[in-house]
Amino acid sequence: MPYETFSGGFERASRLGHATAAVRALADKADFFVPGERLGDTTWLRDRIRPRSDLPRPAPALKAALAIDGSHVVESVRDGMPSVVYGYAQAAAAFVDLEVMENQRAQRFVDPVAIAEAVNSALVSLDLPVAGAYTRPGIDIATSWRELVAQLFATKKVQVNRLDQSLLDLLMLVHGTPGTPAPHVPVHCPAPECGTDDVPVPADGAPCTGCGLALHPTDTLRLQEAVSEEGRNEEPLGGFGRSSNCSSSWG
Repeated sequence: MPYETFSGGFERASRLGHATAAVRALADKADFFVPGERLGDTTWLRDRIRPRSDLPRPAPALKAALAIDGSHVVESVRDGMPSVVYGYAQAAAAFVDLEVMENQRAQRFVDPVAIAEAVNSALVSLDLPVAGAYTRPGIDIATSWRELVAQLFATKKVQVNRLDQSLLDLLMLVHGTPGTPAPHVPVHCPAPECGTDDVPVPADGAPCTGCGLALHPTDTLRLQEAVSEEGRNEEPLGGFGRSSNCSSSWG
């Protein structure tokens, strides 16, 4: 029964509120094939399954675990201009010392301080115009994204315990060896007419060896390849969150 409103009329349900129920009702009456609902032949898996006893040596014990997650949202921010879209993304990582956890499990009483010290977490938040807006006049959206990503990686920091490094610093560490950042990262030139592969680009950038285009070390993430002038660019923004996650894999 509808409720009476302040104006004396009766409350009316939103037409869109019933859209899901109506579409599901239509789908229930229709006949169609969904491959995922039928389990196919799985006998081919039998030869690929190996018991632990067949392994050449025992697997090493796990000492730590790294959990990574990210989320993003995009919104139109100019009335009358729905193509102008701004995005926000978060990337989080949690590092757990499993040896401490195992030791605590063996104790009669759990030490809350030890549990707290066994878990370290970091959160990176970032925002940028993702579509319909640019860092400066006269460039395309892919170039704007490249410049924004380079700027964000140079300024955004991961701060936890004794770690206080920018995403760019961590990106160079990921491409290096433990404790030693890489002097440069391999970049595929984004210029359509060039496409030179594995250009060595240091942290402060370098020109392409093929066409001279100014390259950023963050171009190695190749996020700009998923950016388009027409779309809302949610996919590359989600990739940005994942890239930040990988770069913040401290520990």
